[in-house]
Amino acid sequence: VQATYGYRLHRMIQAGGSVRLLREKLDDEEAYGIAFDAGMYFNTPVKGLTTGFSLRNFGSPLKFDQQHFNLPTAVQAGFAYSGWGDRLLFLADIKKLRYEQLHMNAGFQFRPFPVIAFRVGANGEVDAGSWFTCGLGLNGDRFQFDYAFADRSGFGNQHTVNLGVIFY
Repeated sequence: VQATYGYRLHRMIQAGGSVRLLREKLDDEEAYGIAFDAGMYFNTPVKGLTTGFSLRNFGSPLKFDQQHFNLPTAVQAGFAYSGWGDRLLFLADIKKLRYEQLHMNAGFQFRPFPVIAFRVGANGEVDAGSWFTCGLGLNGDRFQFDYAFADRSGFGNQHTVNLGVIFY
């Protein structure tokens, strides 16, 4: 279960956060926890260029029996540049997970019409399997649908679906 809230602090700065209730189950053992995310988004003075950063998955460790497991806390920062009337978007970021090396990701989005977006990307995680990702997005007045595909090598394919509702 997750709750998220975002707020415009200034015409050029937005901030937001999420809280998640976690539940993991392995055989007969269950673990519960709580995780928080926070981030900021900046519209730069350069037309089409935005930057942002986030801190994700900080919170209580999960406890199975007598063993504690820390959440995969991550710090991430990146930028996006849109052009050609907001039909093209290029994104890149760096990400540092707890106990792992720094890695980079990059992506490209083409929006031939305002309601649809095609996406391709490169995943810089060393152990993620294939580097290639792709997906599409559909936008309505009050909803957003996103689908993403990633080849996770020995783990098979990963399909991610998100549905969002916009409240004014």
